[in-house]
Formats: sequence, C-alpha cells, structure tokens
Amino acid sequence: MKDQILVGLLIVLLAMATVGCQNQPGKLQTFLVGPELRECVGVAPMMCMMVKKETDEDFLFFYDQIEGLDYEEGFTYELIVQVDEVENPPADGSALQYTLVEVVEKIPVE
Repeated sequence: MKDQILVGLLIVLLAMATVGCQNQPGKLQTFLVGPELRECVGVAPMMCMMVKKETDEDFLFFYDQIEGLDYEEGFTYELIVQVDEVENPPADGSALQYTLVEVVEKIPVE
C-alpha cells in the first residue's frame, strides 16, 4: 500500500515538473562582449557589438540588440542574457529576442 502511494506521488510530481517546464522563460546564456563596435552589414550597413559565448572562441558580429543593456565602448562585459524565441518575427528581423538579466562584469580596457 505504501509503495502504491509513493509511486502515485512520484507520478504526480513528475507530471507537475513537466507542465512547469513548458511555461519557463527563455534560456539564459553568458555573453562576453568586446570593447568596441565594428562596422557590419545586416539589412543595411550598421555598427555591431562583438560577442562570444566561450572565452576560447573568437568574437563574432552580433547583429541584434540586447534589451536593457546600456553599452559603452571601451569596456569589456560579461553578461547574463535571456534568449527568447519571437513568435511571427518580421521577415527582416531576428527570430530571437535578447534581454539583459545581469551585468556580471564591466571592465575598462586600457
């Protein structure tokens, strides 16, 4: 009898965890942002941040914006960013939205 109750509780907890995961916000990622903007071409010529996700990677052009980030050239940043999928993105827009969660470090470049 106790085993049946425990199995039943386990099933209920697993079901709740599965339903809860479906309503979670987007994925959190760490971004390392370089100290200067660079010329790049998206839909039109523009200035892009240089971003990488791992320290041993090369910086790559970042064509989007990070909502909530007040970027200043001359600093390197370590950021925690929430990445969400955009429903029905415009034809010339990104399918992802980036929102600043935390500035972990902001270090002046000498």
